[in-house]
Amino acid sequence: MKFLPAVFEEREIRRVYDEKTETWWFSVVDIVQVLTQQPDYQTARKYWNKLKERLGKEGSQSVTNCHRLKLPAADGKQYVTDVANAETLLRLVQSVPSPKAEPIKLWLAKVGYERMQEMSDPARALERDLKRELLNAIMGALDAHTTMSTQALNSSIVQDGMKEILLNHAGLWETLRGPTAGSATGSSRA
Repeated sequence: MKFLPAVFEEREIRRVYDEKTETWWFSVVDIVQVLTQQPDYQTARKYWNKLKERLGKEGSQSVTNCHRLKLPAADGKQYVTDVANAETLLRLVQSVPSPKAEPIKLWLAKVGYERMQEMSDPARALERDLKRELLNAIMGALDAHTTMSTQALNSSIVQDGMKEILLNHAGLWETLRGPTAGSATGSSRA
C-alpha cells in the first residue's frame, strides 16, 4: 500500500492506495475533523468514536465497512486508524450535520475521477508526482534560505556591520565611491 496524503481546503487528509484492490482508503477521523471543523485531532477522534457507537446501535453498514490500517500521525509514528473507501465515506458524511458535507462529497468525487484518469494514462500520475517533488524542493530551498537569513541577521558581527553602515553616512558614501573615485579626483588636480 502506498501512503499518499491529499489536501482538502489546506488540511491534510491521510490516505493510502491499495494497488491490489485499486482502492483508496481515507482516514475517517481526518474527514470527521474537516466536517466538524475541529482544529484539535483528539476532539475529532472522540466525535468519530461517539458517531461510530451510535451508527453501530442503529445497525449501519457504514461502520462495518470501515477497516483499520496503520497510518503516520503528526508525531511521525504509525498508529492504527479507522479508514474507509470513498463509497463508505459518502455514507458517513450524511451522518454528520455540517456545511462542509457537500464540499467533501465533491472532493471525494474529484479524487475518484483523478484516479480513473491516472489508470487510463499513467503519465498523469508521474506528472502529479513530479509536480509534488518540485514543489517540495522549492519549499525546502525557501526554508533553507529563510533559516540562513535569520541566522545571518541574528549574528552580532552582521548586526554590528549593518549598524556601522547605517549610522556612518559619510563612510557609506566613501565606501560606495570606492578607491577608483579618489584616484580619479586626484588625477584631475594634477
